[in-house]
Amino acid sequence: MTHGLPWRMFLNGERIRFPEGIWRVFSAPRCHLQLLIPIRMGDIWDYPYGPANATIQECVERVGAERLMWGTDMPILGRFCTYRQALDHVRVHCDLLTTGEREAVLGGTVARVMGLT
Repeated sequence: MTHGLPWRMFLNGERIRFPEGIWRVFSAPRCHLQLLIPIRMGDIWDYPYGPANATIQECVERVGAERLMWGTDMPILGRFCTYRQALDHVRVHCDLLTTGEREAVLGGTVARVMGLT
């Protein structure tokens, strides 16, 4: 799912709360989810996007890190943060992720899907 889920539509206070039914699409094993938190939420949350971490953790639990793909939507991302900050949001500040989950999200999933591994 390019650009991910409708993040803003389900913002409730400082937390994104998806309805249970939204996860059904991921019963299809080839359905993957792109994580574009800074570009979608950057005008609401500031770097390092701490409020997004619980949602990312939920995506890992519901979809699986092996089906999550980090993205930036460069160059538009520059309205809210630098490329490095967008990368560091997951690489440094998503401390709920294990090393393996982080590696999958930050390129492992894309490499596998594209047949590069």
